[in-house]
Amino acid sequence: MGRAKLHVVPNTQVASEAEGPVSKPVRKSAPKTTAKKASVSRIADLMQRDVASCRPYEPLNTVGRLMWERDVGVVVIVDEQLHPLSMITDRDLAMAAYTQGATLANIGVRSCMSQRLVTCLEDATASDALELMQQNRIRRLPVVDVAGKLVGVIGFGDLSKAAADKKLKTGLKVTDLAGTLSKILE
Repeated sequence: MGRAKLHVVPNTQVASEAEGPVSKPVRKSAPKTTAKKASVSRIADLMQRDVASCRPYEPLNTVGRLMWERDVGVVVIVDEQLHPLSMITDRDLAMAAYTQGATLANIGVRSCMSQRLVTCLEDATASDALELMQQNRIRRLPVVDVAGKLVGVIGFGDLSKAAADKKLKTGLKVTDLAGTLSKILE
Protein backbone atom coordinates (compact mmCIF):
# COMPACT_ATOMS: atom_id res chain seq x y z
CA MET A 1 0.00 0.00 0.00
CA GLY A 2 1.86 3.05 1.29
CA ARG A 3 -0.44 5.46 -0.58
CA ALA A 4 -2.32 6.92 2.37
CA LYS A 5 -0.38 9.50 4.30
CA LEU A 6 -0.81 11.00 7.69
CA HIS A 7 -0.04 14.70 7.64
CA VAL A 8 0.13 16.37 11.01
CA VAL A 9 0.46 20.15 11.00
CA PRO A 10 0.94 21.68 14.44
CA ASN A 11 -0.98 24.96 14.74
CA THR A 12 2.16 26.72 15.96
CA GLN A 13 3.59 26.46 12.44
CA VAL A 14 0.99 28.93 11.18
CA ALA A 15 1.18 31.42 14.05
CA SER A 16 1.97 34.39 11.81
CA GLU A 17 2.11 35.09 8.11
CA ALA A 18 5.04 37.43 8.80
CA GLU A 19 7.14 34.65 10.34
CA GLY A 20 7.89 33.18 6.93
CA PRO A 21 6.79 30.10 5.05
CA VAL A 22 4.99 27.30 6.80
CA SER A 23 6.98 24.10 7.35
CA LYS A 24 6.04 21.05 5.34
CA PRO A 25 3.70 18.64 7.16
CA VAL A 26 5.10 15.54 8.76
CA ARG A 27 4.32 12.56 6.55
CA LYS A 28 3.90 9.05 7.86
CA SER A 29 2.55 6.05 6.03
CA ALA A 30 -0.81 4.76 7.13
CA PRO A 31 -0.87 1.18 8.32
CA LYS A 32 -1.14 -1.41 5.58
CA THR A 33 -4.59 -2.71 4.73
CA THR A 34 -5.56 -6.02 3.22
CA ALA A 35 -7.73 -4.59 0.42
CA LYS A 36 -6.53 -5.06 -3.14
CA LYS A 37 -5.89 -1.73 -4.86
CA ALA A 38 -6.97 -2.76 -8.33
CA SER A 39 -10.49 -3.62 -7.22
CA VAL A 40 -11.05 -0.95 -4.59
CA SER A 41 -12.37 2.57 -5.16
CA ARG A 42 -9.90 5.38 -4.58
CA ILE A 43 -10.70 8.30 -2.30
CA ALA A 44 -10.60 10.52 -5.41
CA ASP A 45 -13.69 8.63 -6.63
CA LEU A 46 -15.58 9.06 -3.34
CA MET A 47 -14.61 12.49 -1.98
CA GLN A 48 -16.40 15.82 -2.18
CA ARG A 49 -14.47 18.03 -4.59
CA ASP A 50 -16.20 21.35 -3.93
CA VAL A 51 -14.51 22.30 -0.66
CA ALA A 52 -15.14 25.47 1.33
CA SER A 53 -11.81 27.02 2.28
CA CYS A 54 -10.35 30.27 3.57
CA ARG A 55 -7.06 31.74 4.79
CA PRO A 56 -5.85 31.89 8.43
CA TYR A 57 -5.81 35.71 8.51
CA GLU A 58 -9.54 36.08 7.74
CA PRO A 59 -12.22 36.80 10.37
CA LEU A 60 -14.40 33.94 11.63
CA ASN A 61 -17.55 35.46 10.16
CA THR A 62 -16.09 34.51 6.75
CA VAL A 63 -16.06 30.88 7.89
CA GLY A 64 -19.62 31.18 9.19
CA ARG A 65 -20.79 32.73 5.91
CA LEU A 66 -19.15 29.92 3.89
CA MET A 67 -20.80 27.30 6.10
CA TRP A 68 -24.20 28.94 5.72
CA GLU A 69 -23.97 29.51 1.95
CA ARG A 70 -22.64 26.05 1.16
CA ASP A 71 -24.61 24.17 3.84
CA VAL A 72 -21.47 22.53 5.27
CA GLY A 73 -20.18 21.99 8.80
CA VAL A 74 -16.47 22.36 8.09
CA VAL A 75 -14.16 24.80 6.31
CA VAL A 76 -10.57 23.92 5.44
CA ILE A 77 -7.99 26.60 6.22
CA VAL A 78 -5.37 26.78 3.45
CA ASP A 79 -2.22 28.74 2.69
CA GLU A 80 -1.67 30.76 -0.50
CA GLN A 81 -0.67 27.59 -2.43
CA LEU A 82 -3.85 25.79 -1.28
CA HIS A 83 -2.02 23.48 1.11
CA PRO A 84 -4.37 22.65 4.01
CA LEU A 85 -3.25 23.97 7.38
CA SER A 86 -6.25 23.26 9.59
CA MET A 87 -10.02 22.77 9.66
CA ILE A 88 -12.71 24.70 11.50
CA THR A 89 -16.07 23.14 12.32
CA ASP A 90 -19.38 24.79 13.16
CA ARG A 91 -18.78 23.76 16.78
CA ASP A 92 -15.40 25.56 16.72
CA LEU A 93 -17.23 28.73 15.63
CA ALA A 94 -19.74 28.53 18.45
CA MET A 95 -17.09 27.82 21.07
CA ALA A 96 -14.83 30.65 19.84
CA ALA A 97 -17.68 33.17 20.11
CA TYR A 98 -18.64 31.88 23.55
CA THR A 99 -15.15 31.62 25.07
CA GLN A 100 -13.84 34.88 23.59
CA GLY A 101 -17.03 36.86 24.23
CA ALA A 102 -16.80 38.58 20.87
CA THR A 103 -18.61 38.59 17.55
CA LEU A 104 -17.26 36.36 14.81
CA ALA A 105 -16.23 39.46 12.82
CA ASN A 106 -13.85 40.36 15.67
CA ILE A 107 -12.23 36.93 16.03
CA GLY A 108 -9.52 35.72 13.67
CA VAL A 109 -9.57 32.30 12.07
CA ARG A 110 -6.07 31.64 13.41
CA SER A 111 -7.33 31.91 17.01
CA CYS A 112 -9.52 28.81 16.75
CA MET A 113 -7.70 26.65 14.22
CA SER A 114 -7.36 23.01 15.24
CA GLN A 115 -4.04 22.03 16.79
CA ARG A 116 -3.23 19.38 14.21
CA LEU A 117 -4.43 18.25 10.84
CA VAL A 118 -4.63 14.76 9.41
CA THR A 119 -4.96 14.50 5.64
CA CYS A 120 -5.25 11.69 3.13
CA LEU A 121 -3.84 11.34 -0.38
CA GLU A 122 -6.40 11.21 -3.17
CA ASP A 123 -5.22 7.80 -4.39
CA ALA A 124 -5.62 6.18 -0.96
CA THR A 125 -8.31 3.53 -0.53
CA ALA A 126 -11.50 3.81 1.49
CA SER A 127 -9.96 1.43 4.04
CA ASP A 128 -6.92 3.69 4.39
CA ALA A 129 -9.12 6.74 5.05
CA LEU A 130 -11.32 4.85 7.50
CA GLU A 131 -8.27 3.68 9.40
CA LEU A 132 -6.93 7.25 9.66
CA MET A 133 -10.33 8.40 10.94
CA GLN A 134 -10.39 5.64 13.54
CA GLN A 135 -6.82 6.17 14.73
CA ASN A 136 -7.28 9.92 15.05
CA ARG A 137 -10.93 9.93 16.19
CA ILE A 138 -12.06 12.28 13.42
CA ARG A 139 -14.99 12.24 10.98
CA ARG A 140 -13.50 14.22 8.10
CA LEU A 141 -10.21 14.25 6.22
CA PRO A 142 -8.97 16.89 3.80
CA VAL A 143 -7.75 15.10 0.69
CA VAL A 144 -4.52 16.25 -0.97
CA ASP A 145 -2.65 15.46 -4.18
CA VAL A 146 0.99 14.31 -4.17
CA ALA A 147 2.13 17.95 -3.96
CA GLY A 148 0.07 18.44 -0.79
CA LYS A 149 -2.52 20.70 -2.46
CA LEU A 150 -6.14 20.44 -1.28
CA VAL A 151 -8.32 18.59 -3.81
CA GLY A 152 -11.29 17.49 -1.70
CA VAL A 153 -12.71 16.30 1.60
CA ILE A 154 -13.83 12.79 2.54
CA GLY A 155 -16.13 12.29 5.49
CA PHE A 156 -17.30 9.29 7.46
CA GLY A 157 -20.73 9.75 5.87
CA ASP A 158 -19.22 9.61 2.38
CA LEU A 159 -17.49 6.33 3.23
CA SER A 160 -20.67 4.90 4.76
CA LYS A 161 -22.73 5.76 1.66
CA ALA A 162 -20.07 4.31 -0.62
CA ALA A 163 -19.92 1.09 1.41
CA ALA A 164 -23.71 0.71 1.09
CA ASP A 165 -23.56 1.20 -2.69
CA LYS A 166 -23.25 -2.28 -4.19
CA LYS A 167 -21.81 -0.82 -7.44
CA LEU A 168 -18.77 0.59 -5.65
CA LYS A 169 -15.98 -1.65 -4.45
CA THR A 170 -14.79 0.04 -1.28
CA GLY A 171 -13.57 -3.01 0.58
CA LEU A 172 -15.41 -1.72 3.66
CA LYS A 173 -17.59 -3.89 5.85
CA VAL A 174 -20.32 -2.80 8.24
CA THR A 175 -18.14 -3.98 11.12
CA ASP A 176 -15.32 -1.67 9.89
CA LEU A 177 -17.70 1.29 9.86
CA ALA A 178 -19.17 0.43 13.26
CA GLY A 179 -15.72 0.04 14.80
CA THR A 180 -14.58 3.40 13.44
CA LEU A 181 -17.73 5.19 14.56
CA SER A 182 -17.37 3.68 18.03
CA LYS A 183 -13.76 4.93 18.23
CA ILE A 184 -14.66 8.42 16.95
CA LEU A 185 -17.39 8.77 19.56
CA GLU A 186 -15.24 7.67 22.53
